[in-house]
Parts: sequence; C-alpha cells; structure tokens
Amino acid sequence: MKKSFFFAALMMVAAMFTACNSGSDPLNDSTKLWPACDAKGERWGYMDASGVLTITPMYDHTSYFCCGYGRAVVGSNYFFLDKNGKTSQGTLDLSEYCDEFFYNNCLRYRVNGLYGMLDNSFNPIIQPIFGDLGTMTKDGLVLARMHDSNPYDDNDEKFGYVNSKGEFVINPTFEYASDFVDGVAAVSVGEKWGAINTKGEYAFTATYDRLRSLGEGLLAFVSDKNAAKVVYGIIDTKGTVIVPEQYVNVKGFADNALCPVCKDDKWGYIDNKGALKIGCNFYQAAPFYDGYAWILRTEDSKYELIGTDGSSVLTLGEKEVPVSVFEHGFHNGLCRIKVSGDKSDTYKYIDSKGTTVYSWTIEYNYPAPARVMGERKMNIAEMFAATPYGPRFMNK
Repeated sequence: MKKSFFFAALMMVAAMFTACNSGSDPLNDSTKLWPACDAKGERWGYMDASGVLTITPMYDHTSYFCCGYGRAVVGSNYFFLDKNGKTSQGTLDLSEYCDEFFYNNCLRYRVNGLYGMLDNSFNPIIQPIFGDLGTMTKDGLVLARMHDSNPYDDNDEKFGYVNSKGEFVINPTFEYASDFVDGVAAVSVGEKWGAINTKGEYAFTATYDRLRSLGEGLLAFVSDKNAAKVVYGIIDTKGTVIVPEQYVNVKGFADNALCPVCKDDKWGYIDNKGALKIGCNFYQAAPFYDGYAWILRTEDSKYELIGTDGSSVLTLGEKEVPVSVFEHGFHNGLCRIKVSGDKSDTYKYIDSKGTTVYSWTIEYNYPAPARVMGERKMNIAEMFAATPYGPRFMNK
C-alpha cells in the first residue's frame, strides 16, 4: 500500500483528533452560529442560537465555525466567512482543496496536488511543496512528507516535522507518523511504534505494534497485533503503563471529559487517570462534547444522551439519529439530528432538553424504506465502528 493512501486515512483521523484538548480547539469556537439549510433543504447558510438564519443560505455546503471562520463551498470553490457573512480570503484561489482552521489559526490547503499552509490572514506561511502535510498543533510543528517525484517508485519519501516556515526541524526518518498531541507524536520505525518529543528525541522507544494518542496525556497501545485477541492498553507520554492491555477498542477524549472504551463487546468510559467511571454496559458509546455523549444501550434501542455521571438526559425517537456525532456532537449547546421518513428526511437542531431550535426537510419523489434503513445503518457504522473514519477510532 502506498504511503499516500495510508496517510490520507491517517490524517482524516489526526486532523479531527488534534482539534481536541486545547483552548484553541475549533470545537470550542465561541462564534454562536451553526450551519443550516433553507426550509427546502437546497442551500446552506448559518443560523444563530434562536434559529434565525443570519447568513443567507446561498452555498452548496457550510461547515461549523473554527477559530472564528466558517467554511462555505460553491461548486469546487471554498470560501471562508466571518460572523457577518463577509468573505475573508480575498482573491485567494482555494478551488482545489482546503481544510478548516486548526491550532494557531492555521489552514492546510492544496495546489496542483501539493500541500501548503496559510495563516489566519490567508497568507502562505508554508509553501505548497509537500506531498503530505498534517495540521499545525499547539506545539508549532507540522507533520510533513516531501513530494514523491516518482509515484511508481515504492521507495516513498519518509515523514518528519517542519516548523511554521516549512523548514524540517525533525528530519524525515519515519515510515509513518502522526501529529503532536500533549507534547509527543507517535512514530513508526520499521513495523514498530514509539513516541518522540518536540526535540525529536524518543519519549519511549518503538516497541509497540500499534500506538495512538488519546488526548489528556494518554496513548493507547497494542503489544501484539497478531494475537488471537488484540487488546489495547493505555500509557502516559513517558511510556508508563496506566491501564494494562484489556480493551478491544479505545476511542479518545473529546472535550476533556471521559474516553469511550470497549471490553467484552460492551462500552463504557474512563477518566484521564485510566479509572473506569461509567461501567462497560452499552452496545455503543460516542465521545463527550459539551458534557454530553450519545449511547445505544442495545442494538435495537433508541439513541440516548447521557451526562458525565452516566445519568440519562434525553432519548431520541425511533427514526432519529445524531448527525456527525464524532466531529461535533453537541456544539455550543446544540446538536444536529436527522429524522428519516419514507419520502423525506428532516434535519433539526435540538438543545439538551430535546427542544427543536430550527429544522428543514428534504423531499424525495419516491418511497424509499430501503434507503432509510440503509442510511440508519450507515450512521451507526460511521458513529461506532472501529474504522479510520472518525477521530476516535482504532483499527482492529
């Protein structure tokens, strides 16, 4: 498998995950605006906390505000809006691809297939010369790999770390690597994983078959990926074992609350000391956002919202599914819900009491019970399966 494909999957995880556990967390953006459609579900804009559309729906899609900017798309063109709906990047062409903003108000973008980085004034700070580029974390370092001049050559360029000027400060010597989180980055040498600090020194050596940051100063590890039953343990950033290998899956911390873990096919939550705070009793469990998390008690149960003490707060209806729960869940007090029907789908924002703030409906010209069930299964898979789709997943 070429590294570029592996890296794309890895960065889908890392980019969303490194948005956690920081005061500059995009998910903690204080801009009280949410992406929303017009009543017919045709064009996207933004609504305020009372459900009033304050930025006129005129876009193909809009994303949550991150670091003071909302990202909008028309065709293949990306636009960044301030809270008043004013386009912010001037004449800068972002038609190929760009991320949302992350740590230090930096933005990854792509030109002619190569990645660079912009600051929050949309000035290039890292020129688009890299074949792969991570996100700038609070440590000021960016995971990077030079462009492979020969895509048919299996001797791919290796990964290292550049500073805010695009200069390598940790040499590209790693087969694979991840963004810095809590001062360390998981890196692989050969087939083994270890962690380095921001000076490029090993925090602990590469002895693990799998390793990934969870946030809150913890990492999940696997000693033997070929064991009959692969299980994860948890270590700190110095490599000290906090929880012995016992979980079949571990997701990660979101808003500094609790981390979902799975044991004996049931999910529960641990704190940042590794202590089990909510017992492994759920069929599925999502990370906490705004102090709330979505769970399923059984395969056929309804989605239920719980607080950090495990108490039930809200239960959704039969055909109601949380949308993008691993990217946002509750965000600034609201969560987007999808309500599936035979000829239409309704989307709505609710508060933690279940009160609808705003909604829109997309009509279909044909009954589609198979589509409805298929989408429900897809949402469950996206929300809970151990795949690289969401920022809290780890492959088995």
